[in-house]
Amino acid sequence: MTILEFLDMENEKSFQFDNKNKISISKNLENFKYIRNGQEFPFKLSYKYYISKYESGHYIFTPDGITSKGSIPYAMPEKASVLEGDLLTQITVY
Repeated sequence: MTILEFLDMENEKSFQFDNKNKISISKNLENFKYIRNGQEFPFKLSYKYYISKYESGHYIFTPDGITSKGSIPYAMPEKASVLEGDLLTQITVY
C-alpha cells in the first residue's frame, strides 16, 4: 500500500482501471467520481455515527434522542492509501 499524497496545486487523483473505467478521489478524501465510458457518477463518503439509546448491548439498536433523526459527524478523513494490482485497485481511507 502506498500513502496517497497530493501535490500543492493538485485537487484530485485518478486511477485508470481499463480504457473505459476510472475513479478519481478529491483532496478532501470525501468526494469521488466513478467514470465509465466518459460518463461521471459522483459519490461522497460521509463518516457518521449514531449514539445508542441503551448502553447494555441490546440486540436491537435504537438511536438516542440526539441521533434519532439522523447520524452525526464522526471525523474527517485524514489520509488514504492505494494498492494497485493487475486485477484490483484498493483505496483505503482512514
